[in-house]
Amino acid sequence: MMVRKNYPEIGVDLESYSGSMAGKWGSRPPPDEVVAVTNRNLLSTATVCKRWEEVRDMLASGFALATCGGEAFERRRDEYGVCRRSMSVWRHAMSLIAADDREEMRKRYGCRTGGLVLVQNSWGNYCGDEHPIHGTKYMIPGGSFWARWEDVQGRYMVALGGGRGFEANKIPRWSLASII
Repeated sequence: MMVRKNYPEIGVDLESYSGSMAGKWGSRPPPDEVVAVTNRNLLSTATVCKRWEEVRDMLASGFALATCGGEAFERRRDEYGVCRRSMSVWRHAMSLIAADDREEMRKRYGCRTGGLVLVQNSWGNYCGDEHPIHGTKYMIPGGSFWARWEDVQGRYMVALGGGRGFEANKIPRWSLASII
């Protein structure tokens, strides 16, 4: 696992990630010096997620989800950053990095179950640069897009966690005092 940053010691700059970077080694394994860097960030847990609530809750807890499937999406996002399913097939791995279950977005996109998930494509800026998240001050990363849960729910999804070498998320300290 690698964080999107510059690794000058191995000549890999993931800050300017692109489609050519995604296929840098193709079917060959990366060089030993790259493997040494990735070995510093091994993951210790993997949880298969199948339902909307599992995916949404894992994302809200700071886990990223690796996902594989055959669904393809159009190359352009609408004004809210959503891409529609296309009729082609990708057979492609991507990541789910956020969820949006606001009622206004569910209604706008006709979501019967679940809401929207933010898909980070590995093909660089496949569908454009950063894009504002509707109704917020936040931006989605370049190459990412929102997809309806119904359009991705058949994919194989695994929440990855316990990565060594990463800062732990700070979570609230819950107690009965905060409820009473």
